[in-house]
Amino acid sequence: MRATDEAGPSKLAKRPPATLFAPQIIEAIARCILCPYTLLLYLRAQPARALSPSLCSLVALAATTPSAHLWPRLVIASTNDDDTCHYVALLPLVPSMALLQRIAPSSVLGRAIVAQSPKLHVANLATLDHVANAVDAYTTQIVGLELKSTRALPRTTTRPDLGACLATCTHLQSLTLRVPLESLSLVASALASKHGTLRSLHLTLFEPRARRIPHIDAVSAEASIATAFNQIPSVHVGIDGLVALPAPLRAALRDVASIDSVHLGRSVASTTTILDGAPLPAHWRSLWLDDMELNAVQATTVASTLEDAALSRLVLCGFAPLPLLLPALPTLLQLRALEIEAMAIPDAIARDVASAIGHLTLLSELVVRQAELSDAGLSALTSAFSRDEGCGRYLTRLVLGSNTLTSLSPVVSALPKLPALRYLDVQDNQIGAVHMASLEAALCAHPTLHVLDISRNGLGTDGAVTLLMGAATKPRLHVNASDNGIDVDAIYAAHRELKKHRDRLVLEATALWNVPKPFEYSRMP
Repeated sequence: MRATDEAGPSKLAKRPPATLFAPQIIEAIARCILCPYTLLLYLRAQPARALSPSLCSLVALAATTPSAHLWPRLVIASTNDDDTCHYVALLPLVPSMALLQRIAPSSVLGRAIVAQSPKLHVANLATLDHVANAVDAYTTQIVGLELKSTRALPRTTTRPDLGACLATCTHLQSLTLRVPLESLSLVASALASKHGTLRSLHLTLFEPRARRIPHIDAVSAEASIATAFNQIPSVHVGIDGLVALPAPLRAALRDVASIDSVHLGRSVASTTTILDGAPLPAHWRSLWLDDMELNAVQATTVASTLEDAALSRLVLCGFAPLPLLLPALPTLLQLRALEIEAMAIPDAIARDVASAIGHLTLLSELVVRQAELSDAGLSALTSAFSRDEGCGRYLTRLVLGSNTLTSLSPVVSALPKLPALRYLDVQDNQIGAVHMASLEAALCAHPTLHVLDISRNGLGTDGAVTLLMGAATKPRLHVNASDNGIDVDAIYAAHRELKKHRDRLVLEATALWNVPKPFEYSRMP
């Protein structure tokens, strides 16, 4: 559960309040799964002191029945004996093993879990031998399984434990594993014996201690990992801070056609070993480069590896040598999504980025976040957009959050060049009220825009009213204008019509925004 206060942003509650497990809360959660409208009626009949803050915020939603795909995501947390955090996320439901042990299959929540074909999340892999007993009543309904460890697996964890855990879920389709590299052979053996229902694997390998894997481990049972990967249609492999890669894993990344997504993070050695100047494997569709400090020679080698690649998504997060990578971008003609975040982009570099992305005619998602992007940098970036050719024609999602923008004039000017845009995120900037009239006019004239997130800026009451009065006339437009120094009571008192639309025009910082997740606004041409 996320705890919020007026002093700062949300933080993860390490220990949730005991009231989360009160009978009325569990019953409310079950009703949320089975019938959202019934939940609204139920909540209105409960005293506020009996409900958690997250559930209380649901009462503020409109009385109309929300569509299932628009219903807000709820999260509650529980802790086990070793203080490992479990969570339950509803719609889709992701129950923890600890919670399932408390639930009777015949209860309201138990029936709801069975009805929703949930995922199961186990944060502590030391408990694998207990999973089968905990989920026995739900095994035919579990289609997704998450097994994650933040430390080395205990020596008592064996191949049969993991294999039995996977075999228990007879309808398993997706599997997420986060395990230390030393457990790779354990994973390979368990996957090799898994039945054919598994459709996707998300595997992240890390080292609890920064030490080189002994040579004997690099040539042992890990060789079977390629065989296991070949049995699964879609595989994502994450490399998190590994000092060295076993040769069989390195070969599998190059040769196994089902590996379509790779995440390289916090390891220069592993990254330069994989991206060594040879052409990128043709089966890779998504590549993440995360928290990387490469020198000029290494960055140039990575750039040459990326040239003419068949990638559809490229994520650069904290990738310091960005300028050296830009020459490769115009060659990525199949790129649909580009994310650049957590690195400074001066105005001169912004012009180079614009020049590079101007050739990406199929781009549908562009994210430039936490990049210290200025107004001048934004003007340079939006110069790449074109309605008829080049970048912009298919763009559906534009994220410019957490920068240093004070003006939206470049965005207002660019909107006519983005005929397919549906999701615009400019949250956490320094945008003031002076630009709201022009933005409101541009929003009303745009044919497809569905979501605007302009929260955590400096609109003030007047700026928010100017923006939202225009947005209220577009029934399909959702706007988040919370955390803008707004007098909400004064706005609702003076403009009652805005209160009628509070399910899609959000002013309160504690409200739940009733919109689909951002990825639903992606559209591949």
